[in-house]
Amino acid sequence: MNLGRGRSTKRLNVPPEHRLLYQGLAVPDNIGVSQVGHAEHCGQPASQQPEIDAFIKKFLLGQSVDTKINNTDGTYTFDQAKWVDWTVPTLD
Repeated sequence: MNLGRGRSTKRLNVPPEHRLLYQGLAVPDNIGVSQVGHAEHCGQPASQQPEIDAFIKKFLLGQSVDTKINNTDGTYTFDQAKWVDWTVPTLD
């Protein structure tokens, strides 16, 4: 999971096209984005703790939890038709 840090909320740190790669690998829930603007450089807001916990539970503790995380408090939009001129392949 990528935790967007810092004050800027103009973009996501994991470009949406990276999500397409995980989709092609049939594991779209293995990537998540949580971006909350805040002043602390080396910390995270408490609001992100449940998202971090979900990935710890899934990948370190082997629990079945929802990791479909795509949160941002910014105004980022992604026009897939403008930037991606390919279809998602099925990868093995």
